[in-house]
Amino acid sequence: MNPPDRRAEETWVTVSDFTTSVATSQWDSPRKRPTGAAHRSPREVIARLEDLARLDATTQLPRRRSVIERIGTQLPGPGSALALFEVRGMRSLNNALGHSVVDRLLATLAHRLAEHPHVSWAGVLGAGRYVVELGTKLDEEALVMAASVLERLRRPVDLDRWVRTPDVVGAVVCTTPGHLDVDQVLRDFETGTAGATPDSRLVLVDEARRSAGLRRVRVESDLPSAISSGDVFFRYQPIVRVGDARPMAVESLARWRHHILGPIRPDEFVAVAEASELIHALGDHALEDAVATIAGWRSAGVMIDLIHVNVSAVQLTDAALVTRVADLLDRHDVEPQRLEIEVTESAVLDTSGVWRSTLAALRDIGVRVAIDDFGAGFSSLLSLRDVAADTVKLDRSMIDGIVSDDGARSLVETTIALAHQFGMDVVAEGVETEDDHQTLAGMGCDLGQGWLWHRDLDADDVANLWQASARPTTAPGNERV
Repeated sequence: MNPPDRRAEETWVTVSDFTTSVATSQWDSPRKRPTGAAHRSPREVIARLEDLARLDATTQLPRRRSVIERIGTQLPGPGSALALFEVRGMRSLNNALGHSVVDRLLATLAHRLAEHPHVSWAGVLGAGRYVVELGTKLDEEALVMAASVLERLRRPVDLDRWVRTPDVVGAVVCTTPGHLDVDQVLRDFETGTAGATPDSRLVLVDEARRSAGLRRVRVESDLPSAISSGDVFFRYQPIVRVGDARPMAVESLARWRHHILGPIRPDEFVAVAEASELIHALGDHALEDAVATIAGWRSAGVMIDLIHVNVSAVQLTDAALVTRVADLLDRHDVEPQRLEIEVTESAVLDTSGVWRSTLAALRDIGVRVAIDDFGAGFSSLLSLRDVAADTVKLDRSMIDGIVSDDGARSLVETTIALAHQFGMDVVAEGVETEDDHQTLAGMGCDLGQGWLWHRDLDADDVANLWQASARPTTAPGNERV
């Protein structure tokens, strides 16, 4: 005799965005019925689903809904100190490391929060975004506590093949009767994390910060149209040969004159672009302009050997970047050696190798690579040995004092010698005095850039400068630049 049909009658239960089927067998006898987790009553299933709805699966911390409810319990009231800690570049991390590795990173950070003595409660506002309550109501004390939490979060995390120092920033909000609703607290969080920088990772949100936050919202909302319309444009600062000051190359510099806010500093709108993923559109705009401009100079009979373009570390996580650059060069019939990608010291010297493969691929197609702002970070001089780059650009902070300070002069001289030993050219940035120029010349520095020689110019002025210098045409790569 055939056994009864084992297909179960299913009852669908939806609780807090979780949907599951509860199977009740029509033929199993009670003594054959499964026990434990395999067979729960609808009430038990609902209770379990409510738990799952409250907790983030990766971190096991309360989810966004619970966080918002928790913040709401503080308003109105005597106030409390809340902090938001945000892991920056989540999309880039997922692309570079994979979701499973990033999930382990997020779980590790959640564990650190749960164990920190200053954290009385913690929850997850979104992927890589943690809200905590601090055991104080005072601004200054809250900052000290939050700084301790941030230091714990930024300790390196061992992820098998990668050891990462999490790029975490924080915003502290001390709620007051002036906070009318949860949305205002959330806006303060956004204002604080948006205003955080590598040099100031923790921000206390006050009235001044709120005003700055409104400006940032305007910048972020207007930036996409400014990129597509060409309102973000480019000027070019010549890079000259140390000694005779002959122009040898140019660096492309983004500019934006907002129709209401006026001129916006590049470091302001680039930071907004990096935080909002607009950096890919801005970066492609810069690359397109640079290659098209150097092609335009060539068509006008002005042969400029090299144009430098700044590329964000976020862009280097884009697997299609190399293909787009190659297609761009081919479309404008520009030799790859005439394009030099500038990447900050922290990115190009990253030990995880996440960005190095992209840089290596760019060099494989003939594009040059420069280490920008070298000396602004904390890298060892010997780290130059491990970097596949063509140029080192010394940060202006290294140049300051080389005339009068023996220590500063010795450091720059040693850096130049090491770079030459590893086959790299050296550009000194921010040169403003003739004394600095002559000192650099005596050290054997190859190139210089700064207001001593030229500020940024438009494309026509660059062409006029090259024609006035009566520069002979040379094929790129045939001389030290």
